[in-house]
Amino acid sequence: MAATEAVRPRDSRRGRRRSPAAGHERQRARRGRAHRRCADRAGDVGLLRGRTDGGVSPGAPGLRRGAGRCRAPRTRRRRCRGRPAAGRPHRAVAAGCRAGAGGGLMAAAAPSRGLIWTAAAVVVAIVTVAGARAAKSALANVADAPVSIPTARVTRGALEPTVYMRGDVRAARQHAITAPPVGGALRILEMAGSGEQATAGGIVLRFDPADQEYALEQAESELREAEQNIIKRRAEIAAGEAADEVALLTARFNVRRAELDARIDPDLIPANEYRIRQVSLEEAQRTLAQTGQDVEARRTVNQAALTVLEESRARAQLAADRARQNLEMLEIRAPINGAVGVRENLDSTTVLYVGMTLPEYRTGDLVGTARPIIDIFDMSELEIRASVNELDRVHLSVGQKVTATSDSAPGVNFPATIRAIGNTSLPQRRSDGPLRRYEVTVELDTSDPRLRPGTRVRLVAAAPPIENVLTVPRQAVFEEDGRTVVYVQAGESFEARDVTVVERGDVRAAVEGIAEGAVVALVRPSAVGTGGAASRAVGPAPSGGAAVGR
Repeated sequence: MAATEAVRPRDSRRGRRRSPAAGHERQRARRGRAHRRCADRAGDVGLLRGRTDGGVSPGAPGLRRGAGRCRAPRTRRRRCRGRPAAGRPHRAVAAGCRAGAGGGLMAAAAPSRGLIWTAAAVVVAIVTVAGARAAKSALANVADAPVSIPTARVTRGALEPTVYMRGDVRAARQHAITAPPVGGALRILEMAGSGEQATAGGIVLRFDPADQEYALEQAESELREAEQNIIKRRAEIAAGEAADEVALLTARFNVRRAELDARIDPDLIPANEYRIRQVSLEEAQRTLAQTGQDVEARRTVNQAALTVLEESRARAQLAADRARQNLEMLEIRAPINGAVGVRENLDSTTVLYVGMTLPEYRTGDLVGTARPIIDIFDMSELEIRASVNELDRVHLSVGQKVTATSDSAPGVNFPATIRAIGNTSLPQRRSDGPLRRYEVTVELDTSDPRLRPGTRVRLVAAAPPIENVLTVPRQAVFEEDGRTVVYVQAGESFEARDVTVVERGDVRAAVEGIAEGAVVALVRPSAVGTGGAASRAVGPAPSGGAAVGR
């Protein structure tokens, strides 16, 4: 009872009893309504009053025992409209009970958690605003900072032009072996492999002879048939000529007999008889003449038919000879001594694209007519085929020394000599640009086994130096509206000045139209700024920029 007295509120409402709310159990007892007394007591702040000096309420032990217990009256186990089934507490009641047990403590802790989240949000906002202001200030400082343009001075000295070329190693003597033109695809029966050594006269490629052997047998059969037809025709002509001879003899005999009959004296026989004999003579003479013409015509026809048969035999003989020759061409022998290189099989696909890798020809592949299959290289003498543009061609001459390098032999320089320079330009390609290109033949001074035919090499040729010229770095020369200009420093700004490029070196270019010692920009001023801001802070020339390079 002492604990109960401590829990009760000490306010003005203690002396009087409040009127029950609508639907309270005091008005309608045992109706299953929510018991509000538990909720009212849960929210009562009297729990925190009446503490002793030690901070513990006198009624605390009793409260702790019944802290989680709801004192609302239980309802009967029955269902009601719009309410949960009997035997289970209503949600409002359960919530009130939980609130009565610890609602006061939760209510006291909630404000502290909200303050923590609010403080964290404020701190984040302050940090964000400070970072944005710092970034804006940094960008403003960068924008206000002066832009430095690298420069260099125009110097006078010697310019050493250097010509760079690319080429392929080739054998001075090489022979390409192609498929023989036999009128159809051929199947490879045997062939030499890449890297093998071929001997002059040795067989390096052999094709399947089945089709050509069949063609040869067919041609020989046709030849024999043509010969038999000629023999038969000649026999028929001989028999016909004998019959014609008999016909001619018969016609002559008839004419002779008619002549004898017509020589009788007309007075000895009747006139009609005499006339009949004359007509018979004329008829026999016409028959003789006609027989002679027929014999001559048949002789001409027989001769023409015999000529046709002989032509047929000649064609059959030619076909047989061609088939025999094709059969012989199916075995190809090496014309020279050298290394064998097998080419890519272009007949293996019908679609080709840039960068496509094709397999090499091998035994069993079908090859088209006149398709190159094998290359034989004479390794005793190698050369390099390169190309040079028309501007660098003037710096090359026959007999000039060059240096060759290749990825197949890193760090090794191969001395070589220019043997020939083409006088006519090569066919123009899209990647060549507007300049024409000329072929250059370079001969290696010494052969090296690391350089094989087809190896890609780089060539460097040093041209004679050009003395006493004004030079500037190559990056200081610009193209402006079809003009060649350099940007010369004039006070605090740069101005474009037309120049003439005499020669271009590896690093520097010889120019005319500018004074010695002038300061030129190495970048286009308009690309980094114009006028004062860009030119007030002119930086020093880069290392080596003012030196006379190549």
